Amino acid sequence: MQKPATLGMPGTKTKFDEFQVLHQRQAYYNHFVGSFLPFHRLMLHTHETSLREQCNYTGYQPYWKEERDAGKFSSSVVFDPTYGFGGSGSGPNSCITNGPFANYTNSAGPGYQVTSHCIDRRISEAMSALSSQSQVDACLKLADFSTAWPCIEGNPHSGGHAGVGGQMGNGVSSPGDPLFYLHHAWIDKMFWDWQKRDKATRTTSITGTNIGRDYAPGFPPRPASIPKATGAAGDPGTTTTLNHVLSMEGIAPNKTIADVMDIQGGFLCYEQPGIGSLLEWILLDCIGGKGPESDNEKQRILHRFSDDTPSSGAQFYHFDTVDSESTVTQPRSNQKQLSERKLGKDIQIRNASLNMR
Repeated sequence: MQKPATLGMPGTKTKFDEFQVLHQRQAYYNHFVGSFLPFHRLMLHTHETSLREQCNYTGYQPYWKEERDAGKFSSSVVFDPTYGFGGSGSGPNSCITNGPFANYTNSAGPGYQVTSHCIDRRISEAMSALSSQSQVDACLKLADFSTAWPCIEGNPHSGGHAGVGGQMGNGVSSPGDPLFYLHHAWIDKMFWDWQKRDKATRTTSITGTNIGRDYAPGFPPRPASIPKATGAAGDPGTTTTLNHVLSMEGIAPNKTIADVMDIQGGFLCYEQPGIGSLLEWILLDCIGGKGPESDNEKQRILHRFSDDTPSSGAQFYHFDTVDSESTVTQPRSNQKQLSERKLGKDIQIRNASLNMR
């Protein structure tokens, strides 16, 4: 978040700002349309690649398993001021006042504006409930992309954005809150979970309207600087196709939807084809000693999903919390412990999608 901007985008001071402006410019064209899920998948990959190539980051893009915290975001370890991303905002502007981003200034947003302002949050448990397991399951059961995509973009996607609120609740400038990347990595995993149920079909076909909506819910009015949607490069019609070109606004090379439909394919390759079932690697940071937290006897855990055979491909991570009396699956004996990922010892994961340094 301190690495200088290089692309000359209006108002940008850091590489982090450039990703926010990328979303500002592309939000109108890639929400409520068939490209919604592929566009954000490519944006996440571009973000992770930038962290690796420009910031010496060696981890992976984390995701927040929001269904575990649906209806109770405020108590999630994600908002822990020490191990997480800081809590909800306060004061007249709802600026966050603790955690690693308490004093960070966004240079873009809200919406299409170019202004300097804090990262604000207004957690809503009523809205966070839209990220529930039942909502996720309802989307995963759908047979066609034409119904699954709007379902995923609907309640689960809206629940994370509106549940956090503030900057995250703005459909255009939401990447100004680093939680955007954890949230959309979860959305991307949901998309992949749906694709895997019929991989041959669901990685080689797409549909949906190709024309962005004016006056979409949660979006400010489109300014004159954002031309009215008439299709996309490679995809000029009214229905989204695999030839649709996804723009990264100069941050990285553009790709087609076809390029990003299979995360086990050549371009992305961030989950290796499974030799066996996925594992949960669970690292514990048990709360002990004296203090108010010991009464709750909560365990902060970090899951790592990996194939039976470790690979060099990137894997998904997520933050989670469980009660201390819950049964916990231990790593298989032939897998090495990733002790360097233990929360409280190494908080690199917290910085995975945010330290543009």
